[in-house]
Amino acid sequence: MPELPPPHVQRLIDKLQRALPLQAHVRSELIASSRTHFAIKTQTLRCTVTHIYYLDEARGPMCQIDFERDALGSNLFVLPIAHLSFEHGRPIAREIALYRKRRLESLAEKRRAARNARRIDAPGVPI
Repeated sequence: MPELPPPHVQRLIDKLQRALPLQAHVRSELIASSRTHFAIKTQTLRCTVTHIYYLDEARGPMCQIDFERDALGSNLFVLPIAHLSFEHGRPIAREIALYRKRRLESLAEKRRAARNARRIDAPGVPI
């Protein structure tokens, strides 16, 4: 049985689905880390988001993206929404930015909780 997204994430996915296809850019951090795997010669990669789906809590909403055929050779990829940036003037871009901010805060809280749990389990042991 597939994992269902939290209600606020499902609302975002529904809005994104209605707005498809969406023009986006791959975030520069991913481009920099991907240079070893792909012959990327540009600082920005434009793409079109053609499908959105939810994988699981760890990965969040995933975007099927289509590149211009000559940008990478193979032109179909799936990336987490966090690795894409959207036009700032669009209302959906603000909602994606808010989702990204909430997700980062949630992940940071989970890391803090895990660290605190380790401290409780192993008192006197530095972490």
